[in-house]
Amino acid sequence: MGFLKPDSGQIFIDGQDVTHFTEKQFAEIRSKVTMVFQSGALFDSLTVADNIAFPMEQQSGLSDDDIEKNVLKLAQLLEVDEVLDKLPGELSTGMRRAGGDCAGAGAKSRINFVR
Repeated sequence: MGFLKPDSGQIFIDGQDVTHFTEKQFAEIRSKVTMVFQSGALFDSLTVADNIAFPMEQQSGLSDDDIEKNVLKLAQLLEVDEVLDKLPGELSTGMRRAGGDCAGAGAKSRINFVR
């Protein structure tokens, strides 16, 4: 995810002035940010469960059992637990959005942008 350089003023993320950060410095900031798309933005070839698990699999320290429990917890919270085995193309627009929200929440980022 890219961040544009401002023409003027300052940009603060999580209380830190990042206005003049280098690309290398932004790497740490990016690890705190998740982009959630209103259209769902799920991987077409993965089930809802696999889409929710995907960002968790990128995190260190989570076992497969931890990921499975977290997927179920998020799915129940956003009421997509009945469609975990379905592909995004089999879902209504609202269910795709809810699945995308679960995947975004699974990233455990401190900052979520919704597009």
